[in-house]
Amino acid sequence: MPLTPETLTRHELVGLNVEVVAASTPDAIDISGRVVMETSQLLTIEGGARVWRVAQADATFAFGL
Repeated sequence: MPLTPETLTRHELVGLNVEVVAASTPDAIDISGRVVMETSQLLTIEGGARVWRVAQADATFAFGL
């Protein structure tokens, strides 16, 4: 199955580029990088020398496909 916006939820997110475009925590907005780990509740995002853990339920993400 090809990776498209419609099938994104059925695919592995690890390795995709991502940006936090909205979040309940203002500090999380504009975090961007590559997804390095995914759980049912968190995305771990690595950008440069930093690593962030962002709650999936509290944020809106834009993925680079």
